[in-house]
Amino acid sequence: MVGCNKSVYTNLKKDVPDLILIRCVCHFVQLAINYACKEYLPTHLEFLVHETYNWFSMSSSHQSAYKQLYETINNGKVIKTIYFK
Repeated sequence: MVGCNKSVYTNLKKDVPDLILIRCVCHFVQLAINYACKEYLPTHLEFLVHETYNWFSMSSSHQSAYKQLYETINNGKVIKTIYFK
């Protein structure tokens, strides 16, 4: 969609010279994280983080088992849960 030569943006920019490009913030952050992981973290660590998220996001029983374990370890104190989409 956004490139230097034959992208949608460059074609529109020819017709509308004042066109401003606003990139997707979520996509930009994801690209930055991928770059950081490839440059500074071992590849197996990136895989581990990705699969850990998938393991919890796909199963409510995994989430409840982890919550029970977390409460046991931390004397029943539960921090605020954050949900990502």
